[in-house]
Amino acid sequence: MVNPLELEHKVREQTLDALKAGSTAYIEAVRAWNERLASWRSNPTYLELPLAVRAGLGDPRAMIEQNFTVATQALELQRHAAQEWLTAMEKAAEAAGRQYRAR
Repeated sequence: MVNPLELEHKVREQTLDALKAGSTAYIEAVRAWNERLASWRSNPTYLELPLAVRAGLGDPRAMIEQNFTVATQALELQRHAAQEWLTAMEKAAEAAGRQYRAR
């Protein structure tokens, strides 16, 4: 017979692992993009561009800050989703436990 608590634990761990993997991939993409932007700032080719063109590309430091702001917001959304999921799973586990004990 399937133990509902063990099943809930397994599903929770798999979900959290997936969230961690997604967060890690997103942060690595942001980090790589930020490193690329930072390298442009010291690149002689970038510095030789006309001011109007550089202004159109944006300030690499400001873009880095914006990217990390977005990354922070994405992590907060994932935290909220994980907390909501855990709350729902706790309620489901409690209901399954009551149903199991009622047998």
